[in-house]
Amino acid sequence: MKLNTIVRIAAGAFLVAAALGAGLLARSPWIIVPLGLVFTVAMILGRSAGWTRALKTRSAVRITAEALAAFTVQLALVSTFYLMGRGVAALIGREGASFESWDWIYVAVVAAVGIGLGAVAVRRENDANQDPTSIEIDASDPESDNNTVRAEIRMLPERITRQTLFAGIHYTHGRTEAGVYDGTPNEKSAGSDEKIAAAEARLGIALPEGLRALYRLQNGGSVKDICALKPGITEARLYDDIIHPFAGYDDFYPLEMLRTVFDSTTDFADPDDPDQADQFPDGCKELIILAQWYRVTLFLDYTEGNPPTVGFVDFDMDDWRSAVVRWDDFDTFLASLRRYEPV
Repeated sequence: MKLNTIVRIAAGAFLVAAALGAGLLARSPWIIVPLGLVFTVAMILGRSAGWTRALKTRSAVRITAEALAAFTVQLALVSTFYLMGRGVAALIGREGASFESWDWIYVAVVAAVGIGLGAVAVRRENDANQDPTSIEIDASDPESDNNTVRAEIRMLPERITRQTLFAGIHYTHGRTEAGVYDGTPNEKSAGSDEKIAAAEARLGIALPEGLRALYRLQNGGSVKDICALKPGITEARLYDDIIHPFAGYDDFYPLEMLRTVFDSTTDFADPDDPDQADQFPDGCKELIILAQWYRVTLFLDYTEGNPPTVGFVDFDMDDWRSAVVRWDDFDTFLASLRRYEPV
């Protein structure tokens, strides 16, 4: 395991332990708020590349909405761990304390260590990417920047199949018992014709048969190190040669999470507000999301009928229509997927 990965894991484990510790110490529930802010900053730091790109391509309103959404998620995460610790504290008879200056010191130490470890990992990754010995230059591209660093990858020979696509169940199907996450297959993660029919009835569409076959095997799930070649690329050696259709979360939506791009957009925009109309892509009520990270979306496109094509794009791009990567159907998309590993 790479040192950067170990540092990231250590940072995450420390932050989780800090939230649990606050509960075990029976500190005031108000400590959840500043700890939630620390978790949010650490999360954004860990995904600094994506947030940097977002700052350049998205409006201030959109960035603010995404930051608030991230804070809400992290606040819920901190609350969960805090309550677990607080439950143990209650069992051993520890009495609750009021919020005081000690709590601010606790939060400051957590922030310094947790965010500091994350910053070290990000800095090391950036330094590694700037190692001149790893620079690859595309001589066929006259506009290639000789100072641009593009890390090498190795494509694995095995083709992705329905049986090998998933690395595990979807995180929403896992169970947590006594603070331990159980990711073994269960009724929620199991595929079935009944679940497929329910999703089709709710959405008012017929899923392509290839996707139905996948959902019969498993109801969505996590994927790992899966990519597709960029259009025009026949042999991938660099990260620049591939796309990641399952976006930043590396998951394929279960049937109960399938929804339209229109519904997803209403999370942050009002379709009846003329000033926000441009947030809703053309035909968005006929685009079904299969995977999404912010607005980077893998989707089924029913705008030209059934069976649908498969598309992948960042809907926050001004020229997203010309940037869409498309596959003729779901089976073609699945056949295009490959696993890779860094060199």
